[in-house]
Amino acid sequence: MKKTLVAIAVMGVATSAAAIELYNQDGVSVELGGNIEVYYSNSFDDSEFKQELGDADFSFDTRYAVNDEFSIGGFWEFDGTNDASLGDAYVGFYTNSYGSLVAGKAATVLDDMGIGSDYQFGLTSTVDAIDFGGFQVLRYNLDTDMFYGGVGVMQNRGQENIATGDADGMLIDGKIGVRFSGFDVVAFAGQEDIIDKDDKSTIYALEGRYSFDAVNLELGYYSVTLDKSNDLGGDTFAIAADYSIDAWSFAAGLSNVSPEDSNASSFNEGFINAGYSIAPFTTLYAEVGFNGDDAVNESTAFAFGITAEF
Repeated sequence: MKKTLVAIAVMGVATSAAAIELYNQDGVSVELGGNIEVYYSNSFDDSEFKQELGDADFSFDTRYAVNDEFSIGGFWEFDGTNDASLGDAYVGFYTNSYGSLVAGKAATVLDDMGIGSDYQFGLTSTVDAIDFGGFQVLRYNLDTDMFYGGVGVMQNRGQENIATGDADGMLIDGKIGVRFSGFDVVAFAGQEDIIDKDDKSTIYALEGRYSFDAVNLELGYYSVTLDKSNDLGGDTFAIAADYSIDAWSFAAGLSNVSPEDSNASSFNEGFINAGYSIAPFTTLYAEVGFNGDDAVNESTAFAFGITAEF
């Protein structure tokens, strides 16, 4: 699955703001969450507009309180975007003061990277070729309001067929961040060992955000070094901003990718969009995306659709 710099939901350690509480009694809680998105879009390579299903998933987050400090829970997510399949599925150990630990099928810490409030086109970076989600994941998170961080590990690169001997390698990553006076600065680092053990990807990233009134400004730097792989490595610089007024939201972003391969051209990619909240957690939107590099003319694509979250 192609990833962009837009951060995907943080693996359900904290449930959606729109989640529906199904049950809460005697220290047991169950929440239902999910989203649905339908949109029309063309692409940079094809001018024909097509209807697409962007999201169609739902999840259950169940927590059992052991005492006032500690609880244990299970999270199940089901993705119906294509054929119905299992999304994240893990057991979580949660505390009020000492963070949380989850084990199972989930995303590691580097999946939290991302700036920009796009819908379809996003900001491409040199980390896009790496998937930070899979099986055999352990992830720890701690958030003290001002300081936050986490570490994650995925054994055997999350492959299901480890019994065949085809899977090997490991992904280890972490982050540390601080919030103060409207600023939010976070640093990421990780290393992925590919199947043959001799092929490694080293990832570093730094993101900064500043929020005031209804405006959010974001900067990001992403670096990937590949020992052997033919995938895209190199550096990415990105900038994004968004503004909200009443039921309207507006956002834009731009990234520049400089490939590690000296024979590859650097390229830019960006987006501009507008969204209108017609109901709680339900948004109509339109977006324009563009890209281009040193070798080809810039191309443009369009999308419009509706997304709902619960």
